[in-house]
Amino acid sequence: AFTLSFVMIFERQIDNLQKEASKLELEKELQNAHYDQLNQQIKPHFFFNTLNTMLSLARLDRKEELIKGLEVMAKFFKFKYINHSSLIKLEDELSYVENYLEIQRLRFGDRLTAIQDVEDNCESALLPPFMIQTIVENAFKHGFEKNIGPAMLRIHVCQSEGFLYIEVWNTHLIAPVND
Repeated sequence: AFTLSFVMIFERQIDNLQKEASKLELEKELQNAHYDQLNQQIKPHFFFNTLNTMLSLARLDRKEELIKGLEVMAKFFKFKYINHSSLIKLEDELSYVENYLEIQRLRFGDRLTAIQDVEDNCESALLPPFMIQTIVENAFKHGFEKNIGPAMLRIHVCQSEGFLYIEVWNTHLIAPVND
């Protein structure tokens, strides 16, 4: 009877562990589905704007900038469609963001200033791919594209008490002060 009770308790614990593992796997799949959905929403907007930028450069016969833009766009899409990791190093993400910013610099010209302020101890931190790029893209979509004049984008990354803090700051997200 003692052995039978022990076996039943052991089987019950195994069942509970299997249920917990299944639940965690389902949560992971749901998280990946949400990420994929967000990623799909981002692609068309950026791709449309990038092609329009390249078309404008071609129409203006700005061949050197067009070639540079196509090279940067190729690097950008290569990283985006080859990388399937669930986590990447911050330095890789920032390199990817820099390719995105190069394309936007072609589009916005001297109007755009972009600053990356990253503490040295953060570069090997892991984060989901395209996390910063998504925020940066929103800064363009909801700020720079809708406003004229100079535009500044600042990416600040620091680490404190075991947490990675990422701030993307956009001059057009701050309401102007009226005197």
